[in-house]
Amino acid sequence: MVGRKGELDGETLRRILSAGSYLISQDSPGTLRLLLDSWLTNESNGIHALGPSPWRGVQGAADYMKTLEDIKFARSVGGRISRLLFFLNYMELTKQEQEAHFQKHLPEVKSIVIGRIADAYYGSPGQRTTSQPDNKVKHDKVNGYVRWARWWWKLAGTLGIGVVLVCDRQLMSAMTSGKFTNSTIDAFVTYAIYTRPGTVRLLKLLEPAARQLMFGHVSSGLIDAIRNDEFGLLGRTQLSNTYAEDGKALTRKQVDSSWPTIDSEQAALDKVTEVLKLVPHDEDKSLLDLNSDCTTSFDNRGFNLS
Repeated sequence: MVGRKGELDGETLRRILSAGSYLISQDSPGTLRLLLDSWLTNESNGIHALGPSPWRGVQGAADYMKTLEDIKFARSVGGRISRLLFFLNYMELTKQEQEAHFQKHLPEVKSIVIGRIADAYYGSPGQRTTSQPDNKVKHDKVNGYVRWARWWWKLAGTLGIGVVLVCDRQLMSAMTSGKFTNSTIDAFVTYAIYTRPGTVRLLKLLEPAARQLMFGHVSSGLIDAIRNDEFGLLGRTQLSNTYAEDGKALTRKQVDSSWPTIDSEQAALDKVTEVLKLVPHDEDKSLLDLNSDCTTSFDNRGFNLS
């Protein structure tokens, strides 16, 4: 199998093959069923289905970093969606900084945003009461969260946002183990698209429900997917068809084939741009209808995820 930077070594290939088995957790229907009632209760109380934490702004980014330090939460559905929101927020903050200081180059703009998030996370200089790590350590910590969140958008952009609903917790572990790189992500999504078409089809079918849940709304489609044990999107019939389609693809294709490598970065940027257009300006508005037009604009020309 060939990656963007050439032939993959055996160890990288094994990691990719292993990660492919984590795209759909065997117990995802049961896990989501356990979570559904709490999501519906939250929404009925007028708060975000996944919880009340505001996600926007510099302080929102810092708060999400602190929340994601809980490894158990970070590997959950809520944690994966939190990473998507964290990156949307980071992109919005960077865009705002660009507009305020249009004469500055993008790397400088990003450094400013990272610095502000770091100050909010560790406490601004005037608020600090204990010794602090140096700026490089602080910036590296924020950059780490940005990088992992970016990778989730690469998966969402290529395989479908539904991946955050149903993937196995082990996928997060594999991606953050220090063994994955941008090139590995490209190779991984390429492998998934060519050998697991049934899985990718299901993840894309789940995308509308996952996108609405990201912004706090439990859709009727998600309820049906979770509760309809036989014919829902996560029901026995659909999952059986999904695995059968994957199996046929795996028997037809050789893993050592030279497939055209998917550009996951561009796919992620396109998906981020699409979703940002749907984010409401006013956090106090009722939950947005993600099928309607929204006035928020985001131009990705000249921008990148790096």
